[in-house]
This record gives sequence, structure tokens and C-alpha cells, in this order.
Amino acid sequence: MSTTTNIQDLPPPLISLAFANRYIPDSYDLSFEINPVKPNYTGISIMKLIQNQRFTNDDTTDDNENFNFTLNSVELISTDSYLHVDSQVYKLKMIPDKKTETLKFTTDNLKFKDLSSDSNLTLRVHFLGVVRPAVSIRDFTRGVFKCRYKDPKTNLNAYDIISTHSQPCFSRLIFPCLDDLLIKVPIKLALTTEKKYTCISNTKIETEEILNDGRKLVVFEKTPKMTTSIFSFSVGDFEFIEKFVDLKNFKNFPIKIYTQIGDSNRGEFALNISSQILPLLESKFNVDYPLSKLDFIALPFLTDGGVENWSMIQILNDHILTPDIDDPLKIISITNMIKNVLVHEMIHMFMGNLVTFESYDYTWLNESFATFMANCLLDELEINSNVWLDQCNNELFNMKRYQGLESMKPIFTKNVRADKIQNTFSRHSYEKGIFVLRMLGNLFNDDDDTKEDNYDQFFKIIGDFIETNKYGLFKPIDLWNFMKNHELNKFGYDIPTIMNSWIRIAGYPILDIQSKNDKLIIEQHRFMYNPKAKIEDVPYQIPLFIKTIDGNLVRHLMTDRKLEIDSKDVLLINSNNITISTIKYDKSMYHKIVENYEKLNEIEQCQILLDISTIFSESYQTNDVILGLIELMTSLSKNAKSCNVTAMNIGLTLINNLSKSILSISYFKDEIMFKTFNEWLDELTTNLIDQFVWEGADFNQMSATELTVRCSILSLNYNNSKSQAICKKLYKVLMHGPKYAIPKSLILPILSNTIYDANMKEYKEILSIIKNPNAIESNVFEIESNQDIKIAAISSLGCTKSSELRQKTLNWALSNTNDGSAQLSLLGFKFQPDSYELLWNWFIANFNTFFNKMTNNSNNTSSDNSNFVNFFKSVVHLVFECCLSSRELSDKLERFLMSKKIDVLDMEYGKIKGGFSDKLKLNEANSDILKSFERNGDL
Repeated sequence: MSTTTNIQDLPPPLISLAFANRYIPDSYDLSFEINPVKPNYTGISIMKLIQNQRFTNDDTTDDNENFNFTLNSVELISTDSYLHVDSQVYKLKMIPDKKTETLKFTTDNLKFKDLSSDSNLTLRVHFLGVVRPAVSIRDFTRGVFKCRYKDPKTNLNAYDIISTHSQPCFSRLIFPCLDDLLIKVPIKLALTTEKKYTCISNTKIETEEILNDGRKLVVFEKTPKMTTSIFSFSVGDFEFIEKFVDLKNFKNFPIKIYTQIGDSNRGEFALNISSQILPLLESKFNVDYPLSKLDFIALPFLTDGGVENWSMIQILNDHILTPDIDDPLKIISITNMIKNVLVHEMIHMFMGNLVTFESYDYTWLNESFATFMANCLLDELEINSNVWLDQCNNELFNMKRYQGLESMKPIFTKNVRADKIQNTFSRHSYEKGIFVLRMLGNLFNDDDDTKEDNYDQFFKIIGDFIETNKYGLFKPIDLWNFMKNHELNKFGYDIPTIMNSWIRIAGYPILDIQSKNDKLIIEQHRFMYNPKAKIEDVPYQIPLFIKTIDGNLVRHLMTDRKLEIDSKDVLLINSNNITISTIKYDKSMYHKIVENYEKLNEIEQCQILLDISTIFSESYQTNDVILGLIELMTSLSKNAKSCNVTAMNIGLTLINNLSKSILSISYFKDEIMFKTFNEWLDELTTNLIDQFVWEGADFNQMSATELTVRCSILSLNYNNSKSQAICKKLYKVLMHGPKYAIPKSLILPILSNTIYDANMKEYKEILSIIKNPNAIESNVFEIESNQDIKIAAISSLGCTKSSELRQKTLNWALSNTNDGSAQLSLLGFKFQPDSYELLWNWFIANFNTFFNKMTNNSNNTSSDNSNFVNFFKSVVHLVFECCLSSRELSDKLERFLMSKKIDVLDMEYGKIKGGFSDKLKLNEANSDILKSFERNGDL
């Protein structure tokens, strides 16, 4: 008897057994006896061995060496092993090595030289395995694991599920095997268990018989060639729902959702989605589904959330089953998540399982492709509307934010850890990979397909590659070369060179566009938040899709630092946001974009503004960028219908930030700029308000984005007469009904506009809302609790322009420091520079009391003290930031800090001063803004 010692999450061996062994398995024939009551199971693994073509004979090879063969094995007790060579049987010795997770088989009675190429070798191993308990979400599922769950009727633990988790290298915990991606062989499985249990594996059940002892023997069909990482089985108390779909060459193909007893009705949504997606997948790839059934197993615990075992996909309950709740917003969020998880895992059945990457170094591509294609399929089915608009505005934008850090690594890294699947790729590589693939897919598109985000040509090429290489292994370079030589590469792109650039160079480029006579000069650099970082600025291979004013596309491939093109009719350098880049235009190009803004699609309209957002306050910002934003928003304020609501929302957010920065600084430094910009902002607000219907508007029928736009408009300028008039009418509805008439998102601008010019009676009314938000809760929709109303009311208090009411707000804050939201009452001061002096004097008058309370109660862990500490820190941050706008207050602050000599305050001041440079950066274009206003009246 030999055992391998229990070890915790060690990485796989450094030397692949796929190269080290002279022989490798050609198939596995597995038999397991499983009793869910017992902590162990018994197993027999029979494998036919063949000569290993990867094994290299060299000077160290000794044919006189005793036969030996090594498998991966962890936490398995191997009791006996035998080697059958033709008619001879040899009992083998077994030598475990916990460090390399291996079990070596050897015998003194057989040498390698005694074996010929015609010898038939079969290895048989008897072993005992461990069933690991999974009783909470914190338990790491690997190998064979067991979950118990409650009877929904009695609420007692009554049911069992035993399942497996093989990915990435946990099959070695299930049975002795060559647990390596390079080995793809058929697997035959037989399970002996209690007859009441349902048995599931990668293939259909071939036979099922009741044994003399009352147990049952279930034998499954042999699988096609597959890696051990996608082998799986489940035994336990399940129920299922089933649907049959017609595939190209398989009528009535069965799809099942297995769940805990009592939960199958919650799987209907997943069953409907999967039955729509599978035929579509076959059609896109033009490849037959390779197995005769598809099962989904819902599990109470599963470390990875979803595992793409071949045709036996395991998914965590909450990621596949719809909940029994009535909240429509939560239902939408959950069903979107279920759709994306399901389709992602189904794509792996083809890409990843039918054809397999030969190393976990390429997991980023496996995962990125599945997510990219899932987005495309769901978009086509109109299950997810505007998926690429959402993806570009959120995932792409956020990915680029991280890619600007100097710490970012390239997508591709060698020798990744494979102890957990999450360790085989970084989140940043995966997210960047999705959009690299979107760019790649567009290289094969006709112009119309590019405009519509249609990637059928791309998936056709992928399908041809899968069909050519099915059941095989590949590296990404194999796929890139296949694409390069494919007939659908009609533009002749050098795919390997382009992909090598994006995979092996970190970050992404910023493109600077300058007009020169009738030419455009495009210059690329790696986008860096720290321009002084000592990082090589290697040019990217950038496919450019340039949109003309008449809507046509012009293609260029940028391979060097600069590219010069004809400027005639050029409207947009990066059509449909295809290439991962940030574009910075000069003033003449921004002007052309403004004049033709309605000719841009929704993604492009947002892209212009998101690129400006990325450049704001960074070293790349120029006056032209600021002027371009002001010109665009001035134009849109008079013709809002030419802009989609998402782009309008982005633009309003930018203008809000820009105006707050300019006004808070120019108030103290440039009276003319302050007055002129305030007048422009007031006119902008009026024009925008006039673009929307407010009287009798039914907010319940509006999208969340449109409500956000309206909120932003009403938040631009509380001093605007139209904004105040609208909000005072809405304030009456908020206070008196009808029910469910006001959306949560509008509460704050309604209260802030009202309180700006409020009398004492109105101010006290808003204070009463803080004390009793229940009084108006029934008049609001989309709130999760009345706390939303209370927070909005508190946040509005500082927006008053009255000196008397400002003082009352400061007094209220002072009396409620233990309230978890009291600091929000002072936010309105930040946007009213004429209140900074009052705020500063209040802070100085109360500082010693605040600071002593905080230091004397440093060990107090009560919620009241925690709330006070948060209040104090927030007040310090707010006051310091406001003071920096004024030279006089800034000097007072620095003298105050010198007198106090408190390290924590000095550190906070240093941080705020560093961030304040962003505000100053946004004021650099002020003189040019004034000139433009003087020249044009507006822009």
C-alpha cells in the first residue's frame, strides 16, 4: 500500500509528465464505488499505455533501465497496481512524491528494452479517494466533494450531493492520471452507488443495472478525446427539467438543468436561454455539437462559480437559478448575470474543450473569447440590448483606466501558476483581451458589419479552425496564422504581427490628432498617468477605422510613431470605438465633430466624451480639449435630440465637474471669468431644460439613464430660475403626492433647488423629512428604504444661499455628529465659494472639541464613535479642499497646520493638495474660454 500525503494547494510539478514519461495513457477506464454517507470512495483506473511521441531519446536515455511510469496523484491511497504486457502481468511498486504531486510505478522484473513498439501495455491501479466536505461558500471545492442540503419541506439536512471539480489540475485528487492539458484521451466511467441517487457525467448513460446488494451500477458512454481538467461526475439527490432542441444533425437533442429537490422550477429561465443559444452556437461555428447531450448542474457550493466540464457544466445555484423575489430591478440584474454565465460556459464546449489550448499560459484568451462571443450572441438575440454600447461605456472605459498605470503587465505571461484557475490569468489581461478580440473581429468585417458590430465572419473563421483541429491542441499563434491565411482575410492583415503587438506590449495608446494644411498627423504614445515613468514607449500595431462625413470607412494600419493621412471628409479617427485607444483632437477636428455629431452612432457619441473624460486633468489635456467639450455641450443644449441619452449623461457629468472646478477657483482669482462662465452655465441650463418636457411628465415611463440626465440638468445650477421653478413644483408632488410619482434619483436635485432659495418654513420642512422620511416614502419609487430619502434631505441642507440658513446647517451638523450621514449636510458648501469663509470659521471654532473627542475615544469601537470619526475626517477633507481655492484661506490653513503640528492633518493636507492640482489643470484654458465667449457670444 502506498499513500500520497495531504498537501495544500501546491502548484503542479515543474516538469510536465507529458514529456518525462516514455509511455502515456491512450484511454482511461474508470470505476468508482461511492456512498455519500462515507468520507472515502474506492476506485479502479485502467489505462491503455502507448509510446510517448513527446519523449526525446538523448544521451542520458538508458534502455536497460527498469520500467517506470509516473502519474499525478494527490491525497489518494493507491493500494495495488499491475502492468499487463501482452499476456504477462507485473505487480508494480509505487513511490509517492508529495512535492511534485506524483506517484511513480516501477518494477525490477521488466526493462524498457524488453518492450517493443507492438507491445500492448495496460496499467491497472486500485485506490482509495477522499470525499471533501463543502459546508459553506468558504470551502474550497476540488477533487471529489460533498454538499448536504435541506429538505424544503422540513428544513432539515436530508439530501446529499457528491460532485467533482477537476479544473485546472484537480483530477489528480480524483484518480491517478496524467493531469496535463497536453494529454487528450477518451474516458470511460462506471459508478456504483445507492440506487436512489441520480448519476451524471460528461456523456449519456449507456447502461444501468440494479446489483444483488441493492445498489446500482451506472455505465456511461465513452467520451471523445478530452483533457482530465474537464472530466466530471455527480451523484446525489437531484431533480431536473428538460427541453429538446433540433440541432443541425441531431434532432431532439436533450438539454437538462439538474437542481436540488424542490428547485427545478427556478431553472426554467436557464433552460430557455440554453436551448436558444446551443443551435445558434452551432450555426455561428458551422460545427456540430460533439456530444449527445448537454447538462447543467446547479450546486450549493462551487469555488469557481461556473466550471465548463464537457457537456456537464457545473454552476453555483445563485448563478443559474432565478430567485423567488418580486423586485423587478434585482430580477433584471440576476437574469443578466445568469445569461452571461450560461452562454460563456457553453462557448467553452467548442473553444476550450473540443479544441484545447496546450498551456494555461493562454487562459486569458480562452476566457476572453468566451465572454466576447457571449456578448455578441446575447446582443443578436436581443436578450441584452445595446450590449456593446454598455461594454464600451463601462468595461472598456474602466479597463483603460487601469491600463494607464505603469504597473500594468502585458496580456501574455509565461509559466503561470495553475493551482487555481483564477491564477492562470489576471483580471486585467482578461478584460483587455475581450476588446482586443473585438478589434481583431473587425479586421475581417465588411463596412456594414463593422458599423453593426456583426462578427459572423470572425466566428466563421474560428469555426473553420475548430473543425480543422477538433479534439486537438493549439497555441494562439496557430490560430493567428490560420486567420492570416484564411480567405476571409480579404484586407490582407498580418494577424500574427498585430496580435503580438497587443498581447506582448502592456497598456494601450493615446492618439494625438493634429491638422496641418490638408493633412492629419496622427501620433501615438503609450497612455500613462505618470508621463515621467521610465517605461519604453513602443509603438503599437494599430488598425485604424476612420469614419468620413458621408459615413464611409477608410482603413489604415499604423505601425510607427506617426501616420499622415488626407484630412478631407475625415470625421472620426476610431469608428465605433473599435481600437483600444484614447483620441485627442485639435480644435478644428472638435469643431467638425460638433457640426456633424448627429452622424455618429451611439457608441461614437459616447466615445468622444469618454476620451475627453480620460484626458481631463492629465498631462495630455490641452485647451483645445476643454474648448471642444464646451462647444459640444453648447450645441447639444440647443439640439439635445441629436444626442443619445447616455452620451448626454456623460457630457453633463463632465460639464458639472468642469464648472465646479472653474467657478470655485475663479471666484477668488478672476472675477470676469467667474461672472462670464456663470452666465454661460445659466444659459446652458436654461437651454437644456427647454429641450425636455417637464410639465405632466410621467417619470415612471422613463429609463434610468434619462432620469439620470434630468437629475444632472437640474443639478447644473441651483441658481437657475427655470431649474428652481420646475423643482418647486416637483417639491409639492414629493411632499403631497400622488403616490409613486417621484423617482429616487430626482429627490436630491428637487430638494437642493428648493432649499437654495428657501425661506425658514421650507427649510424646516426639509429638516422634518430628515426626522421622518416615512412621511413621503409612498410618493417615491425605486427606493430600497426610506434611508435614501433621509440621505438626500441631509445632502441638500448645505445648498442654501442664505447666510442664516447656512449657519443653521452648520449648527445641525454640530448637533448630529454621531449620525452616520451628518457630514453630507456640508457638501453644498463645496459648490458655493462665497460660503468658504463661514465654513472655515466654524471649523476653527469647533476643531479642538472635534479633535479631543476623536483622540480621547480612539479605543471606542461603538457605532456612534465610528460615525463621529467618519464625520471628522470628511469635514477635514472638505474644509481643506475649499481653502485651497482661496489664497487668503490657504494661508490661514497653512498657519493653522503649523501651529497644531498634527501629523495626521499634515498628511491629509498633502494628499488633498496633490489632488487639487486636477482642479487647477481644468482652469488652464480659462483665458481661451473667455476669448471664445467674447468672439462668438458663446461657442
